[in-house]
Amino acid sequence: MRGYGKLVVGLGISGVFLYLAFRGVDLGAALNRLKDLNPAFLGLCIFGHLVMHATRAVRFGLLIAPFAKVSKMALVRISCVGMMLVFLLPFRLGELGRPYLLSKESGAPLSSGLGAAIVERAVDGLLITLGFFVAV
Repeated sequence: MRGYGKLVVGLGISGVFLYLAFRGVDLGAALNRLKDLNPAFLGLCIFGHLVMHATRAVRFGLLIAPFAKVSKMALVRISCVGMMLVFLLPFRLGELGRPYLLSKESGAPLSSGLGAAIVERAVDGLLITLGFFVAV
C-alpha cells in the first residue's frame, strides 16, 4: 500500500505542476504548432537527453565508487531525482539532492557525496569550456 500512496501523491504533485506550467496557454494553438514539429529533430533531442543523463549517471557513479557501493538502478534513480531537483529548485540547490539520496541509499557520508558533486560540477564546467573553445 505504501508504494501506491507514493504513486498517488507523485501523480497529484505532477498534476499541480502541470496545471501551473500550462495555465494561460492556448492548448489549441500549442497542438497546432506540434504539427509543424520535425519528428527526426524530436528524436535527436530525446536521444541527446538520454545520452546526457546516462553520461551524468556514469560519471557520478565513477566518482562515488571509492566510498559508496550502489546498484546501477539506484544510481539511475538518484541521478533522475537529482536532475529533477536541479530543474525545480533555484540556484542549482537541487545538486544537494544527490548526495542526500546517496547517503540514504548506501549509508555513505553526506560530506563525501557533496565532495563528489562538487568535483563533478568542476569537471562539467571544464568540459563545457573545452567544448566552447572547440566550437569557436
